[in-house]
Amino acid sequence: MRPGNGTGMNPLRTAVEMAFCGVARWRHGRAVHAQGVELDAELTLDADSLLGRALEMSGPSPVLVRVSRSAGLPGGWPDLLGIAVRAATGRGDEVLDVLFASVAGRGWAHPLLVPARSWWGRPWSTVLPYTGGGHLVWLGLETPAGPAGGGAGVAVVAAAVGCSPVSLAVTEMVAGAARRRVGTLRWDAVRPCGAPVSFDPVLNTVAGLRPVRPLSGLREWAYTGSRRGRGATATGLAIDPRAVTPSR
Repeated sequence: MRPGNGTGMNPLRTAVEMAFCGVARWRHGRAVHAQGVELDAELTLDADSLLGRALEMSGPSPVLVRVSRSAGLPGGWPDLLGIAVRAATGRGDEVLDVLFASVAGRGWAHPLLVPARSWWGRPWSTVLPYTGGGHLVWLGLETPAGPAGGGAGVAVVAAAVGCSPVSLAVTEMVAGAARRRVGTLRWDAVRPCGAPVSFDPVLNTVAGLRPVRPLSGLREWAYTGSRRGRGATATGLAIDPRAVTPSR
């Protein structure tokens, strides 16, 4: 899906877009998660998982990843950390963007955002659920245990991936059921500087897995305003992971 033109006459939408546009202009970059590193990665999913069925993947597939800090505080400080993933589907040029954040826990606390001091050995979750297969479902990640110290700067991730690939568990949690592992996300290499990727989990979605409304509408307006404020083009929303030359 691609963004439409204009903000219409909705005063709330106009206010949200203007606010995020102003912050992006002030920061000369994204309104939030301005500090980030993009990675070439590979995603492998169980065919019977909700995510696997929605993407219609067959075997390991290339994906694009961006790890980032929300507030952009100094690297030694805790911050709300984010992992954005773009995967291509088996249907033409359709792509799916999923955004994960550092959260408080794996059970009842999975939607509670928490600042983190490290990227390693912790849970990540989509804060809002998706609808898929007639259920509410939260997607998640589990990062492996890492070296002690180092802080939560994005350079820590770049250094780790520069040494060797890093494998994360991909999880799903259907409402009323336990979280289960459904695949692996492997960070392979830091991407060289090039055309920046603009992630949008509301515009880049697929029929079998939709973010819930109405809060997803607010996210759409916020991302639209942020892109306008930093002068991003629609090209960044359409970059296909399969067309990207791996860094190694």
